[in-house]
Amino acid sequence: GQGSTEIRMVRETTATDFHYDEGRKVIVIEDNTTVYDTETGTVVDMASGSEVHGIYADTAEEAPDYGDQYREGIFTFPPGVNKKTYQMWNTEIAATSPVRFVREEDHGGIHTYLFETVETRQVYDPTESIEQDVQYTTTTRYWVEPHSGSVIDMEKASEKKVNLFNYLIG
Repeated sequence: GQGSTEIRMVRETTATDFHYDEGRKVIVIEDNTTVYDTETGTVVDMASGSEVHGIYADTAEEAPDYGDQYREGIFTFPPGVNKKTYQMWNTEIAATSPVRFVREEDHGGIHTYLFETVETRQVYDPTESIEQDVQYTTTTRYWVEPHSGSVIDMEKASEKKVNLFNYLIG
């Protein structure tokens, strides 16, 4: 559509440290994401970045006081993932999004649980030159190996729509 860009995202996560918080292991993870415009191959700076997360090893939930900002929900799926709805941290909107279990299915020759987020909501976009509420819409699918909790594949389509009137009058 108008104003849309097809992208390719490369995400690298590295465990850089660990701590114990009241007997629970917290893994400190550096999460580096680089987004490329698939047509030109150039880096999309406003969508690329680096974050630090503190994650409880047993549940994959964000641990307070260990990342570079306060976050809630799960960072990724935990080992022994359940067939339920999780609240997952969504970096794109700096809030949690519901990720619901859809079904079991084989994906790429691997038995997986398919989880999905489908939502539309108003969120504040702090991006320089936008800095206002936008309408955020996403459909995100995760194919997860149930024993390890590893994400085997992910598919995401999202958009943010600016209210042009508010944008023009500031």
